[in-house]
Amino acid sequence: MKIKTILLYILAFILLVFGSEIVNLFVDPHSHMSQILDRYFINKSISLAKNGDFDESMQNLSIASKINIFGEYSDYFHLRPDKDISNINFSNNPVLKEQFVQYVANLSDADLKLPEDQGLGFVYYNLALIAWNNNNPNLTEELMRMAMYNNPQFASFHTELINVYFRIGEGVKVDEQLSYCSNFIEAKTLCGMYIDDSIRKNIPKEVGYMSSEVYRHYLKQ
Repeated sequence: MKIKTILLYILAFILLVFGSEIVNLFVDPHSHMSQILDRYFINKSISLAKNGDFDESMQNLSIASKINIFGEYSDYFHLRPDKDISNINFSNNPVLKEQFVQYVANLSDADLKLPEDQGLGFVYYNLALIAWNNNNPNLTEELMRMAMYNNPQFASFHTELINVYFRIGEGVKVDEQLSYCSNFIEAKTLCGMYIDDSIRKNIPKEVGYMSSEVYRHYLKQ
């Protein structure tokens, strides 16, 4: 009877700890558990990429992103667009797919160490640049948006997306994104600078012009 009681206490304790972690994931999306889940799906994405499985690799990266966005974007749900912001329409271009797979397969711990998003913004940013260099501006836009949603207070992702729209002549989207950027305290100053430096002069920058700042932020912590 004594052993049975002890076992019941141990089981109750385990359930309490596990249950509290589940609750914590939803009450505090920045919790340790959400980071563990993120890293699990990121690592699975990397493993699948090493095996050349593009679809499953991108799917697991998307799952990690959904978990992260729930936390990083939790204060901005009222700004969230109607569409599923983590649903990417990837190209069927085999060359582009191979480059994506190679990039993900070669991700290192250094690429994924930033606590605020486990490196997901950095990953999607670099995927966006790969898409741009393969003449796929629509996919570039989607991937750059994912970078921004994964780290919504990081100004460089906002301005890079605005610059993509400006380069491809999407004036309405430029205005919409500038308005959106103004909602983020840490991003709106750089977006204002982009207006002065590029839009008013009618001179778009190269896509990836903020890459040195992005690399500094993610890799030199």
